[in-house]
Amino acid sequence: MATKSSHKQSVEAVPPVVFKPVFGTFYSPSILYDENSPKRIYVSETSMLWALRKHREAFVAARAIGKHAGQIVVDPDRCAVVAETVALTLAGAAA
Repeated sequence: MATKSSHKQSVEAVPPVVFKPVFGTFYSPSILYDENSPKRIYVSETSMLWALRKHREAFVAARAIGKHAGQIVVDPDRCAVVAETVALTLAGAAA
């Protein structure tokens, strides 16, 4: 008959992911979809890229996205406002 082990396995704590701005309030786009991000508004990179393509004019007008050294950068707070506005507009259009 097997007995249960009384010792506990040690579990190492994983350090929290720290998102640092590229410059000013602009970050790498991963801040919008990383599961450890406090600013996450998309479930995946694919959904974020789709939203940025589909609603590019709204993101640009809100100064929510830009380019730095050839890479897309995002202001997560401004992106959240755009995403909310788009969602409410689409919900109104569907009603």
